[in-house]
Amino acid sequence: MRLIFTCFCLLPVLGFGQIADSSYARGQIYIKLRDNITIHDAGKSETLNKRGELSFIQALLGNKSASKIEKPFYTPNSERLQRIYKIEFLLPEQVQEVISKLLQDPAVEYAERVPVDRKVYVPNDYTPPNGYFVGQYNLEIINAIRAWDITRGSGAIVVAVTDDGVATSHVDLAANLVAGRDVVYDDNDPNPDRSDDDHGTHVAGIVSATTDNNRGIASLGFSIKVMPVKIADNQGRLIQAYKGVRWAADNGARVINMSWGSPTFSQSNQDVINYAASRGCVLVASAGNDAASSFNYPAAYDNVISVASTDIADVRSFFSNFGSWIDIAAPGSAILSTLLNNTYGLIGGTSMASPLVASLAGLMLSVNPTMNRTQVEAGIKATADNINAQNPNYIGQLGAGRINAFNAVNWAATVYSTASGSWTGSNWTYQAPSQHTNPVIQAGHTVTVPSGTYPVRNTLNINGTLDLSTTSSVLNINNN
Repeated sequence: MRLIFTCFCLLPVLGFGQIADSSYARGQIYIKLRDNITIHDAGKSETLNKRGELSFIQALLGNKSASKIEKPFYTPNSERLQRIYKIEFLLPEQVQEVISKLLQDPAVEYAERVPVDRKVYVPNDYTPPNGYFVGQYNLEIINAIRAWDITRGSGAIVVAVTDDGVATSHVDLAANLVAGRDVVYDDNDPNPDRSDDDHGTHVAGIVSATTDNNRGIASLGFSIKVMPVKIADNQGRLIQAYKGVRWAADNGARVINMSWGSPTFSQSNQDVINYAASRGCVLVASAGNDAASSFNYPAAYDNVISVASTDIADVRSFFSNFGSWIDIAAPGSAILSTLLNNTYGLIGGTSMASPLVASLAGLMLSVNPTMNRTQVEAGIKATADNINAQNPNYIGQLGAGRINAFNAVNWAATVYSTASGSWTGSNWTYQAPSQHTNPVIQAGHTVTVPSGTYPVRNTLNINGTLDLSTTSSVLNINNN
């Protein structure tokens, strides 16, 4: 067995002269055209049409020469993402001048540099302080065993792992994998290109290594499926991270894990996150390993569950970011999981905490697939264990606490109402949720129901005729 303790982190920028190369892709920008701009044949294909889009973009650039223009996040399902273009320049030093010019053009909603997302290793001879339990303490501390008494996961729930690749032939992963994608080279082989790109394989094992197979490790996800989405090129650079998020959202992922990041905000990337959220995806991301309160993206974007890391004692991992923007914490110090060549090893980082939360989201959806992404996040937070006593200097900066898998899955199994707000009638008012009452609705009453799907888990007594109306085009009532 090969044991490695590795920490993925975002290294701080050390000097102003390094900012261009460290935080941004050299010579590359995003631009987003305004919604009222009409271009001939735009939006019909991922490929730019020369008569319409290419000519329009080149006109915007004027005398500045582009070496490549593409639509990085194209999907037929979103006109907004169809209007985002990525441009690479022959002369990178022209980028800031071009952005300034584009921002003055009424056709352009925004123009920005392209952030670099990365993973960076601590040397592999690093020894963790105080001694760490070599095993799967992360599953024990979050009460995974009791959660498995409720559900062992559903193969219908898919968690996407966007990363540097996943070893699809690993004996402890293969049975729980579904078809993936390499979005960098546009093929169906999501395996890593390099022998040291084992980050994604480790993350995938945390999400859902095959469990109860008398081999290797167990995983919280147990039987949920992993969709490997390779976002790294053959040098290990994460050059298509958000294209991977978009692809996962369009191809059946209910949960998307993002164990990578950048300290730099991008409106284009936020637009991709918003799109995935609109598709119903639960988005989970590592908070970063700078031991700082500064934002890291995508964890700090709207519609993303940001995950800090804790250790075997429920103490904030020494490397973990923190702050009021953190949503939840999970074990991430010295986590045992799958590596390349059918091996296993220890890696530490918020990159390891994030997939545990993604796995929990998948387990909750297994027991209650009608839940939406905001309900999943609410349940994870509402059922977390308070760890303030163990972290007196970080109260309010490690989210809602450390996840408790049993509590969260039990919550998902027993929370019935999927709507918020009140139901009102001419002579009757009732506040959702409805687990604990059996309202009697009399003939002639008018009931206004918030838009949503309502599993009926209690007795609803109706005397006479009940007229229901909804502002939504569809009202689903499930009789259980």
